[in-house]
Amino acid sequence: MDAHINKILQEKALGRNSSLHGFDQLYLLPNDTVDRDDAALKLIVLGFDHTIDGGQMSESAQQTSMGILERHGAVLRQRRNTLVFCAPSHDKAIEARAHAADFLGWRKIQTNPADWDRIGGAQQAVVKEQMENSESATLQAVTQAYS
Repeated sequence: MDAHINKILQEKALGRNSSLHGFDQLYLLPNDTVDRDDAALKLIVLGFDHTIDGGQMSESAQQTSMGILERHGAVLRQRRNTLVFCAPSHDKAIEARAHAADFLGWRKIQTNPADWDRIGGAQQAVVKEQMENSESATLQAVTQAYS
């Protein structure tokens, strides 16, 4: 489920390949490693395992952020050109995961030949509609988690 959310973040919500966000490099943690201390402007997006709850960063989010901002490996960073961005709400991250689970459940029905062939055309249309709705709801929930 987290892999699906990360894919949505990278491909749709953040626009990794888009120049519209204005950053030279975009990293989604924990999947990407920030291994360079260069002149490029970087945006670090912490995954749903590092959230903010009640307006306060979780301990893991704070430690991860400070580790990225202060150090490049074992040495202090020379350039302060990195912005760390967290999911603002633990509750919204849970909601996004629930929508992603719905989508993955509907997709499993569609991609399982035994299930797909067993149900009729009307039920297949319902599955397709539910997949579209849950995929849209997942994207919206992920976006709201970072707004």
